[in-house]
Amino acid sequence: MNWSDGMNNNYFLIHGTFGDANYHWFGWLRNELEKLGYNCIAPEFETKEGVNNYNTRKKVLLEYVSSGVINENTVFIGHSSGPIVVAKFLIEENINVKGIISVSGFNNAVIPYEEYNEINKDFYINDDILKTINNYVKFVTCYYSDNDPYLSLEDLERFALLTSAEKKLFQVLCILILILSI
Repeated sequence: MNWSDGMNNNYFLIHGTFGDANYHWFGWLRNELEKLGYNCIAPEFETKEGVNNYNTRKKVLLEYVSSGVINENTVFIGHSSGPIVVAKFLIEENINVKGIISVSGFNNAVIPYEEYNEINKDFYINDDILKTINNYVKFVTCYYSDNDPYLSLEDLERFALLTSAEKKLFQVLCILILILSI
């Protein structure tokens, strides 16, 4: 699948529950995409107690829709809970974009940290609703590994199955290099 064709694409990097716009590999990936001439935005979502929720993230994303930045040429690259936030947003707001690239994305999973579970449950959607994401995107690609420290392989594969994604399973966490080599 050649999801990177055309310089009209714009990329949104969507961090997870307690991440930020430069967390993990986001700063590096943003720089690499910009070097290639792509517009790349990494919104900063509030992660403080009481405001780390779906509606806060939705409000930020709606500003980009209103300004025309999120459009049919948008590719979302989300990490952890980021992909489910994006899927929920696109479905609820009836927005069509080019695609979603998920890195360790999940829905309705329970992880070993209760503070994450409390916040994540606001991001989740019914599995049958998640299955409709392909009405709003041209592709979904899921990258995940079999040794994720937070999520079971079953949870990661279930998200890929529900989104009818092209699946990319890796034996080790080497996802970043492979994303840019596509």
